[in-house]
Amino acid sequence: MSSTSDGVQDEEEDFNNLDCLFENSGIKKRETKKEIDDLLTYIGGFEKWNNLNDDCRIQVLKLLEYEDRGRLGFCSKRDNLLVESTPLHVDTIQVEEGTLVNNVAVQIAFNSRKLLNLVFTKQGNDTHIGWTFFLDTRSSKSKSKIVILNSSDYRKEAVKFVERWMKQCNYELENLIVGMTDYPIETSQIKRLPRCKRLRIMGDRLDISEWWIQKVPEKLLSLELSPYDDTKLIFTKEFLNQPQVMESQIVRFYGFADFTDEQFLKTKAQLITFSPVSLTSDGINKYIKKFVNGNGSPNFERAVFRFSDVVEEGKILNGLEYRTWDKEFKREIGSFWNDFLRMLGGGRCLQIPSRVDPYESLTLHVDIGYMGIYKTGHRTFGCLMSPWGSLIKYGSRKREKNSWVIYCDSRSNLTLDISQDTIYVEVRFAFPSNSYEVDFYQDEENATQRSQGGNEIRTIESSDHCQEANKDGMRWWFQWLPKDNLNVWTSTYEGNTLFALIPSTVSK
Repeated sequence: MSSTSDGVQDEEEDFNNLDCLFENSGIKKRETKKEIDDLLTYIGGFEKWNNLNDDCRIQVLKLLEYEDRGRLGFCSKRDNLLVESTPLHVDTIQVEEGTLVNNVAVQIAFNSRKLLNLVFTKQGNDTHIGWTFFLDTRSSKSKSKIVILNSSDYRKEAVKFVERWMKQCNYELENLIVGMTDYPIETSQIKRLPRCKRLRIMGDRLDISEWWIQKVPEKLLSLELSPYDDTKLIFTKEFLNQPQVMESQIVRFYGFADFTDEQFLKTKAQLITFSPVSLTSDGINKYIKKFVNGNGSPNFERAVFRFSDVVEEGKILNGLEYRTWDKEFKREIGSFWNDFLRMLGGGRCLQIPSRVDPYESLTLHVDIGYMGIYKTGHRTFGCLMSPWGSLIKYGSRKREKNSWVIYCDSRSNLTLDISQDTIYVEVRFAFPSNSYEVDFYQDEENATQRSQGGNEIRTIESSDHCQEANKDGMRWWFQWLPKDNLNVWTSTYEGNTLFALIPSTVSK
């Protein structure tokens, strides 16, 4: 089965619109004022700084921003030695060479909202460095300046700058993005990146990609490899045998990857995407059967492929029980159907249940030259064929009894006696990191029009709602003073109703 990489990245990015949490940047929150005040109280305030031993000073140093560390280094020889010996915390370093202009862009992200951006540009025999330090990424506050290095190579200067910052943080950065095909590995000072969790390499040289991979731990949260020209690079079987490929949680090849059937069956990724070279339909069939029989990758989410010819659907489904997404299926789970196909486009979909756990299932999405395997059934929230919403518990404060009805996709309903002012509703949905909102409506007619793209939401001022999300789903809880005329609907962010809570006196 031959394949092409065209469109794999587009398909993946479409689906990743739902993954606002799955792909977080890894940048940590800045310490709160309370945390800093607690530390000041503990150490007796900075007026007692000279009485602190070196261990205490180092702990304070770890909380300081880069500029504050620099100022402290001028206070005394002792402080200067501590500043020099205490690694600076850097979350992300990104270095990327321009494809149309002779420049290299570098970004340093700290453990706060501060960013340092530099652009090294070739100007004759000199290097011009555009330097911008963002004091807070939420605002436009920044400092900028231009530095000129005479008779210098802009690429070498950019690499030197990047590796100097890596040394400043003791090579302990968590996220690294490199977009330089000819990164000078022969002269690099990098030995190991022991705490790297996410690695993205862009370039057309296999040896450089391999060099970077060998610098990071064997198991990453995310590994992404993207050639600039996929006709120039195929990730070979030998390359794919590396533990960083076989063991990492997220593995994305935006190009050709020559996995054999045996190799692919041994991968442990929750998410994997690539254009196959040697992988066969039988291999994909065995991969699905591993999940169906309860032996699939732990916490599997999806696998996405792009083929140049027709997907051999018959071979892939051989020996598998499945249900085609037809009109009856759409009537049963209309909201899920709409969400799924709105994000991924048309094509043919089939639901494949687990033989081990009736609450687990896969969706096979097949289109021209494309196939995706998505885990859409979750034990925590029930199988795909069961209702979307279910009441799981009540609050503790008693209120006047009111009888309510929960509707799931306009299907069967269940009448509930609510005697408290807090309702906990748990929702199972296909996309673990999707973004949902809760909408409150004054009447059923307005809610129906809204779901059809009609009236705007009329929020009930006295109502409140919260939400929490994890990798399996989302839970909402509602608080209000029960009123006879109150209808509470929930919907996705584009208005498709998942379920509704309305008074039982209202017919539907």
